[in-house]
Amino acid sequence: MEEFRPSSYQEYGGGDGGRNLEIIDGNVLKYVHKPCYASTYPPPFDHHHHQKQTVPKKKKKSSSLSIKSWWNDPKMKRKMRLTGYKMYAIEGKIKTSLKKAHKWIKKKYRSIVHEALACLLTIQVVLDLGYRDVVIEGDSRTIVKKLHAQNEDGSVISAYITDAKSLSEICDTCIFKHVLRKENGLAHLLVTEGI
Repeated sequence: MEEFRPSSYQEYGGGDGGRNLEIIDGNVLKYVHKPCYASTYPPPFDHHHHQKQTVPKKKKKSSSLSIKSWWNDPKMKRKMRLTGYKMYAIEGKIKTSLKKAHKWIKKKYRSIVHEALACLLTIQVVLDLGYRDVVIEGDSRTIVKKLHAQNEDGSVISAYITDAKSLSEICDTCIFKHVLRKENGLAHLLVTEGI
């Protein structure tokens, strides 16, 4: 088992013989499995139509101005959305916090899809860290209700919900709990401020 564990993990033995894993390096989160549903490939290279085109030079702008205009570009803001989540230890201390960017999704489904994806990624991180008794809190009542429901619906997020349910069965205890958005302020701060 040791050879599969990343070097950034450190194992601590408790008095009761249990094991607690703690993240020493934030780069450990690159080991989280992320499902890929679509791939894009570059267009094929056409040798016949390839000609060197000259592009007129633009005026040189200061670097801070170009960064500022890129950052405030509404098209870029629409294409990338952030989801943040956090994991606490029993003592109430934050063990892990993660911010993940997602590609643009139609406005109608954007927030609900990102909430479902954040829930799925949370379960994956918890399982990768070796925890088996977890409580997952979210501020989306719809997601929590769908996770508690026995039947499968045909909604846009049904694939994420089904994956989250199947991964939660690996845990000894996995409780999905709804919290008010104002109580979930740290996750919101994590997304907006990038702490």
